[in-house]
Amino acid sequence: AKVPQLEDQAMISAVTKMLLASLVMGVVIYGSLYGVAFLVEEISSRYTFAYFFTQLVVGLLLGAAVYVWLTDRMGLREARALLRRFRKA
Repeated sequence: AKVPQLEDQAMISAVTKMLLASLVMGVVIYGSLYGVAFLVEEISSRYTFAYFFTQLVVGLLLGAAVYVWLTDRMGLREARALLRRFRKA
């Protein structure tokens, strides 16, 4: 192939790594919803705007961090480029 990134084996490997990282990210986000529910339940009543917003923010931050960290550890170039960009800032 003329473009090495488009070879079948490289593509299958990259997609497999992304799917695995996505699965782990989903588990972390789902778990964080229960973690926030447990912590917030002790502080105040549930089902307020603050409760759902906290779940959203915690899930988003944890999920994104886990996904980028895992894809970097698995050697995906896109994740490394993203991390380099944030380290420069």
